[in-house]
Amino acid sequence: LSERTAAMAAELNAAFRAAGAPLEVRHFASMWKAVYTAEQPHGDLLFYMLRDRGVHVYDGFPCFLTAAHADADVR
Repeated sequence: LSERTAAMAAELNAAFRAAGAPLEVRHFASMWKAVYTAEQPHGDLLFYMLRDRGVHVYDGFPCFLTAAHADADVR
């Protein structure tokens, strides 16, 4: 799970950098958290949009990748 989380974080961080998005995924073992690298006045809207699309990530709270997550979930 730790390796899978690290790979997911690396892929997301590369996409954020390529897009110039002030967002980063920080992780330890299977725990991860999306954080802004610069002040975003409407940054909370990202997390509402993600939840609306079935990705249940809450702003300011850590997330966990578990054995229940399939490869399709991570993609």
